[in-house]
Amino acid sequence: MGSTYSVECPKCSFKRKSLSDGFGMAGFQYNMVCAPCFKCKLVRSINIASEELRCKKCNRELDPYVFRGGDRIVFDFKEDYESYPPRKKYLPCPRCKTELDIVGKGHWD
Repeated sequence: MGSTYSVECPKCSFKRKSLSDGFGMAGFQYNMVCAPCFKCKLVRSINIASEELRCKKCNRELDPYVFRGGDRIVFDFKEDYESYPPRKKYLPCPRCKTELDIVGKGHWD
């Protein structure tokens, strides 16, 4: 089961009401991660099972993050995938790079 989050920047008022993370009961063909684009100043959910890790606006390669445990800690996909224990990082605002407030909204299948 995946999770749904909203994010908001306390400094510049950037908001995103719905981001998805995880994979649904249908299987790994729906494997969602969150990826910021600092050039376009946005954050979006990407299905890494079927989509390229590129921004749809500027075509820049994205560095996805995966939320863990609803405690505002994220897992840096590229840096931490093979390391243990993974280094804990916070999701930066794509506009001002301040730590985003992350709120769990629910689950999806």
